[in-house]
Amino acid sequence: MDPLSVHTAAYTALDAIAHVTVYDGDVPEKPPADTAGRVLPYLVLWANPGRHLPDSENLASSASTALIADLTITCAGGTQARVLQVAHLARNALLGVVLTGCGPASELTAPRPVQIDRNVTPARFYTVLTFRLTAP
Repeated sequence: MDPLSVHTAAYTALDAIAHVTVYDGDVPEKPPADTAGRVLPYLVLWANPGRHLPDSENLASSASTALIADLTITCAGGTQARVLQVAHLARNALLGVVLTGCGPASELTAPRPVQIDRNVTPARFYTVLTFRLTAP
């Protein structure tokens, strides 16, 4: 499987989450907000070319075409609560789910604490999730 297919499958799984906008690496300057001006929850999926499984990790000791793809997802919103909710939804959409042509997704690292980005207007909270997929 190629990196674009893995990325597309992950995007499709995230995009199926109701009431959450998913951006493919590019967030508009002014994402949708509520009447109080707080940004509505959204996800950003960042492209990753992946890497091939080294032969030394291949148990069969044969040439490997397996692709390891790490998915980085920014979970953002106008409040910390929105970020926690959208992170939970993203995790449920990907964790353990077998995307077409891939093994089950697994979470790589503990997420960073929710932080606030005051360099954008309106300011928004965010955290980052990272998942790994292996495509034979």
